[in-house]
Amino acid sequence: MNLFQRVFWLVFASALAGGLTFFGVASLVKLLY
Repeated sequence: MNLFQRVFWLVFASALAGGLTFFGVASLVKLLY
């Protein structure tokens, strides 16, 4: 169960970071263009 929670949080953090990066890039593109 501990391993499952660790993998779950790793995937969750990765997806969250990816979403924030995508949102930041989209905002930057909207500001530039």
